[in-house]
Amino acid sequence: LVPDPKEKALCDLEIDDAKSEEDKKRITSGEMFKKYSFGFFGKAKMKFIVVSDNKLYWVESKKVAITKKVRTYMYLKEIREIRLGKNTDVFKKKGKVAKPDLCFSMVGTVQNGKERTLDLEASSKGQLESWVRGILYMQHLMLQE
Repeated sequence: LVPDPKEKALCDLEIDDAKSEEDKKRITSGEMFKKYSFGFFGKAKMKFIVVSDNKLYWVESKKVAITKKVRTYMYLKEIREIRLGKNTDVFKKKGKVAKPDLCFSMVGTVQNGKERTLDLEASSKGQLESWVRGILYMQHLMLQE
């Protein structure tokens, strides 16, 4: 899949250490997003998304403890691409009501080695931008180690 050329490319987002540290705090605290999937009923579900131990987790709520038993995650280092807008098969089939300017997808590999997308709709443009910058910043920090 190729991202829509009209959408902002990841490389257009600059890493600003002060702002990026704020974004890092935000994504490691976690927030609720609408998560789209090919699920049986095809409805978006609210999920708590959080970054912990260099993994991006999605769980039912903030009350769910992130433990080794949680199986719904992607390693940050394996997120190869972040697509802005509704540019995945999931959004094309299941995201008809989603607002394109609030949608983004992470393309990567999950714990079983299969490729997948994590398709999310933010509640605001600020939330979307902060999460994209925060993920990119944390990937940047991992490369520095």
